[in-house]
Amino acid sequence: MAIRLAAGLPAAAELGRETVPLFGDDRPAARVLLVNLMPEKQKTERQIARKLGLAGPDIALELAVPRRYRGRNTDPAHLSGFYRRLDELGDEHFDGVILTGAPIEQLEFGEVDYWPEICLLLDRVRRDGSRLLTLCWGAQAALHHYHGVPKHNLPEKRFGVFDHEIVGTGGPVSGLRNPVPMPVSRHTETRREDLAGLELLLFNSEAQAGLVFDPVLGHLHALNHFEYEATTLDDEYRRDLGRRSDVPVPKSYYPGDDPGRRPEERWRAAGERFYANWVLSLH
Repeated sequence: MAIRLAAGLPAAAELGRETVPLFGDDRPAARVLLVNLMPEKQKTERQIARKLGLAGPDIALELAVPRRYRGRNTDPAHLSGFYRRLDELGDEHFDGVILTGAPIEQLEFGEVDYWPEICLLLDRVRRDGSRLLTLCWGAQAALHHYHGVPKHNLPEKRFGVFDHEIVGTGGPVSGLRNPVPMPVSRHTETRREDLAGLELLLFNSEAQAGLVFDPVLGHLHALNHFEYEATTLDDEYRRDLGRRSDVPVPKSYYPGDDPGRRPEERWRAAGERFYANWVLSLH
């Protein structure tokens, strides 16, 4: 098991120091396209590449963003050096596609500059039969595009680590054990009652839907963040504290709910198992 990343991608050096298995030759591997809309590109690349690299069969990871995407926090040289635009992909086939979240969830879908490109991507995935994994806003976007599922605004940000109950069965949750902790960082939610015809796999009564499976298309929609590192929510918390003083402490995240103590990555085992299950579905 190993992952191939673009030569010179900073994540490759970081993961190599962690002894995540990497390869650089042309051996056969499942092609996975990461459409990365997260603001901190390099952090997300590292997080997802780590999970895929530990998952099992060899993966060749490629990066893309929409043509109309403009990341305010991304070095243009990093985008131009390592990312392709969606309209440059032509008829290439990918075994799997991962669509991330984006800090735009409070916008209506049609208000997003690159929404037409996301719709074309999702239509392409359905046509090609690629395995789709979506995260956070990406999950909401796909559920809305394919099934008309709405997202609902929250009165305040839902933020922390929430223990989810396994309420479905099958490959995506194989090997997981109750309760399943998942980091949550959202201003909107996807509700159980809106998921007619879909299989709800992970649920928390406060955080609502955590993981949804589309039994017809074979797509998997994670509303939360198994890929997060131990300090990701802490980084968000400190960032928000720099902007205002009334930021709530992430729920059930710091030991003893004390932001002065180092958080534990108690979702790590579940996250690794989840990504391993998805990678196995590519073959």
